[in-house]
Formats: sequence, structure tokens, C-alpha cells
Amino acid sequence: LALREEIKALHRRLRTTMLYVTHDQSEAMALGERVCVLRDGRVQQVGRPLEVYDQPANRFVAGFFGTPPMNFLSGRFRREQGVGVLDWAGGRLPVPCAGPEGGEQAVLVGVRPHDLSLEPALSPDAPVLAGRVRLLEPFGSRTEVHLVLPSGEKCVVSAPPHVALTVGREVHVHVDPRKLRLFHPDGAALGGPACR
Repeated sequence: LALREEIKALHRRLRTTMLYVTHDQSEAMALGERVCVLRDGRVQQVGRPLEVYDQPANRFVAGFFGTPPMNFLSGRFRREQGVGVLDWAGGRLPVPCAGPEGGEQAVLVGVRPHDLSLEPALSPDAPVLAGRVRLLEPFGSRTEVHLVLPSGEKCVVSAPPHVALTVGREVHVHVDPRKLRLFHPDGAALGGPACR
């Protein structure tokens, strides 16, 4: 933390372009005005830290930024009467975007653990996933709840620090469809909130 503060202070004082190379996504987010994500020497995405975090260009970038990393679940997307419909994780979910063009297609659904909730939904028709607790990781300010879904896939939910759960318990996970990111099975981004 002290080194980050010194680097930020130096940058403000010198008012010049600086290039800082790191494998630590937290440092990149905290220090960068612009971030360039590389993989095997190839540029994956360039942008402001929050743009890269909120609108990742592909699965690699989405999985690199965020602690814990984004969940990726398999699904199928199609349009029904002009509305996107996503079948995933044992459930069906209308999504507020057009999604990929064409008929039904396989997708990877990305959702960040802090965008999932174990708290009761604000609306009775809010989408819900079922899951069974397989691991609890308390971190003081939050508890990471590791679930296995009916599809057999694993998912992590960031919950309040004193969540009253036990391993093996069935839970309901509330999803805000606006927070989902869709990826092609090869990893390319297809769309997300409001389908930008």
C-alpha cells in the first residue's frame, strides 16, 4: 500500500506519462488511468480501469479482474417475442438485452460474485438460482459462499460477513439480469448490461 501511495504521488508530482507493469490486477486498477491487458504478448483490451472491469472484451479479461474472479456458467440464449431469454444454471431468465444475433446459441454467462445475493429479492418475480453450499470462506468484511448448482457447475457469492449458513445447506441466489455478461464459448464478449 505504501508503494502504491508513493507511485501515485510521484505521478501527480511529475505530471508525465508513466508505464507500470504488474501481474497484480488490484495494482492495475488502483494505479492506472488506462490499463492494457496482455495475454501471451497480445493486447486483449485497453481502457480505463472501470471500463475494463465493467465491459471486458473477452473471458480472459473478465476472469483476470475482480476478487474473487467472475463466475462463468454455461447457458443457451435465444429470442422470444423480441425479448432475450437465457437458459442457464438450471433456470430460465429473461435478460434486458437483445443478445447475440441469430437463433438459439450456446453462451457462457459471466456474473461477478458481488452481483449475486443470498438476501431476499426486492421483487417477488426476481430471478432466483438454487444451489448447495460446498464451502464458506470468511474474510472479515465478507464471506465467500461457494455453491454447487443443479447443473453441477460451481459458483461463488460474496455475502455479508456474518451470514448464517452451513456446508450442505440449500440456498436461493438472487440475480440482477442487468449485471450479467454474455460470452461466446470461444471467450469473445457478446453483450452485457443494456447490451452495449
